[in-house]
This record gives sequence, C-alpha cells and structure tokens, in this order.
Amino acid sequence: MYIAIAEDDPQCIRMLQDYLRRFGEKEGIALRVCAFSSGPELLDAYNPQWDLILLDIEMPLMDGLTVAKHIRRKDDRVMLMFITKMAQFAINGYEVAALDYVLKPVSYPMFHAKMKRVYAIWQVQRCRSVVISCNGSARKLSLDQLYYIEVFSHTLTYHTVEGSFSATGSRTIRQLEQQLAADSFFRCNQCYLINLKFVESIDGDRIHMTNGKKLSVSRGRRKEFLHALMRYWGG
Repeated sequence: MYIAIAEDDPQCIRMLQDYLRRFGEKEGIALRVCAFSSGPELLDAYNPQWDLILLDIEMPLMDGLTVAKHIRRKDDRVMLMFITKMAQFAINGYEVAALDYVLKPVSYPMFHAKMKRVYAIWQVQRCRSVVISCNGSARKLSLDQLYYIEVFSHTLTYHTVEGSFSATGSRTIRQLEQQLAADSFFRCNQCYLINLKFVESIDGDRIHMTNGKKLSVSRGRRKEFLHALMRYWGG
C-alpha cells in the first residue's frame, strides 16, 4: 500500500511515519511511505500510484483543502485523510470526498482504528483496478474508467477516460480476459477486450462506444457478445 504525507511539522511527520510503521508491523501489511513538507511539494511529485494521502489542513503556502482540490483534478480515486487541530476545519472534506480526518494531537489507538478502516476499503478498491508498467513507472488504472484494452504485436494499450497508456510485459490479453471476466469485460475479437459499461449500441458487427470509438465484433463471438451485453443491461 502506497501512502503520502503532506505536513509542514517535521515532528508530526516523524510521528505519522512511526505510527504507520507500527500499524504495518502489527497488521502484517507492507506500506511504502513518502513525506512532503508542503502542499506544492506534494503536487509537484504527485503519483497516481498512491492509495492514501494524509494531509495537514493548516499548512503555509497552500492549505490542505486547496491541495486536496488540486489532487482531485488529477485523481478521483485516491483516499484522503485530513490531519487537523480543529474538527471544524475538516467538515469541508465532503467537497473533495475525503474519507476521514484525525485530530491533533494524534493518538496511536485512534490512528490505528482509522487505518484499519482505510485498509479494508483499499482491499476492496484494489480489486477494481489494474496496475501496469508504463514508461518505466507503475500506473494504477481504475476499471471503472477503462473503455477497452487493445493488443497490437506484444503491446497492450489501455484506453481510459484519462487517455491511452501502452504497456509491454509478460501479461497477455488472454490473461486479462480471464482476470477481468467478472468485471463486465468481454473479448469481442482477437484485438479488443472491452468494458460493457461503455458500450452505447451495436449495429451489425460494429460496437459503438460512449467515447465515440467504433470497434468490431467477430462473427464467431457476436452471439455470445449480445448475450453478455443483454445480461449487463438487464435485458
């Protein structure tokens, strides 16, 4: 699990790092933690691979709520938890879909309890995403934002709401077909594994996607595809 901390108080950073270490050891969870001393520093180094961000609300240069709003423009999936001295500052967290907040001074028992909830949610969320190797770094893609996967030669291209990302590696489209079968994905031909969520209509052998793309379904798979689509649509 990848966690970022944005906090201007070095002592508080060390405390949170220690709390996270203790939590990981007690629960048997591998945690990778990065710390930043300001909001702009976090935003400059932002990585969509992070699963949780601990944000101090009262920071100089840029307050935590403003930082969270910038983050949400880049990533609508990462969990946010505010660190604050006063609870009233955290109530605006609904604006950025914050998961929770922790009051300073942060006690370990309370922090541990909140992290257990975070971890439970993360376990569910990670089942709804795929991690790919793209341009030398790891990138997490939400299945809910993935239109379709295309294979050409040995390269897989993931077409998403945020853009297209190409990846090479040992994983094949056949393996992805098996992995994502329960998540409304269907292999319509040798080249495409599509998300039924984004199918707008089908006309003959042409599948019209909500992003404007037109993909073909092979003759041998058309009947099975129609059945899968009708099941997904509730027909």
